[in-house]
Amino acid sequence: MKLAALERLLALRRLNRFPNRLYPPPPRAERWPAALRALELARAGASQRDIASELFGRPSAAEAWAGPSDFMRSRVRRLLRFAEAMTREGYRQVLSGRPVAPAEAGPAPR
Repeated sequence: MKLAALERLLALRRLNRFPNRLYPPPPRAERWPAALRALELARAGASQRDIASELFGRPSAAEAWAGPSDFMRSRVRRLLRFAEAMTREGYRQVLSGRPVAPAEAGPAPR
């Protein structure tokens, strides 16, 4: 961590700005918008199947929902739990890279 800070300071001095390459996105950051969108849909009354259709496309969701595996339903549930934890524990914890604990109170909303 100290080496990264030094590298950033040297880049700032050399370039008079912070280069993007020294600030990679946090792991799994691509998941955040989908999780928040899933929560928004759930709070508006959408079913898990409707959420899957909205996030992953109607054909993909319909095919996965009809299949023998429940991976798509599990994926939506995980996104909802993660989004609930983000809203409950605050975005700062998520952005800091600290792990977000799963919800302790019951299953994800349907």
